[in-house]
Amino acid sequence: SIAIETDFPETPLFCKINKEKFQNAFDNLCFNSIKFTNAGGTITIKAQEANDMINIHVIDTGIGIEPDMISRLFEKYTKAGRVGTAGEASTGLGLYIVKQIIDMHNGAIEVLSEVGKGSEFIIKLPKSEAELSE
Repeated sequence: SIAIETDFPETPLFCKINKEKFQNAFDNLCFNSIKFTNAGGTITIKAQEANDMINIHVIDTGIGIEPDMISRLFEKYTKAGRVGTAGEASTGLGLYIVKQIIDMHNGAIEVLSEVGKGSEFIIKLPKSEAELSE
């Protein structure tokens, strides 16, 4: 009962990633958005080019994050974890792993959130000039 929306540019965006590791990080962010968004909410996934970076946004209309928790979100075994909207548990490792994977890609991750309004996680990765062959 959560709407999923996407907003992608017409032309492809390229960045160098380890597909398996990046998929793990991206999935974790999406699952967290689902976990902390009530039925009837919306999750938007968008990508855009910003200077020499590709920004990937995972935006939800969920419960949001307290400002004092944001600085601890990416710590290993953080105590910032909470129970999801349907009672889902948290290990305190998911966002730590996400940060490690994004760092491995020479990227960065940013969090914007307002309690009761939702959260936005922005993955910033260095842009590549063209698609890489596998």
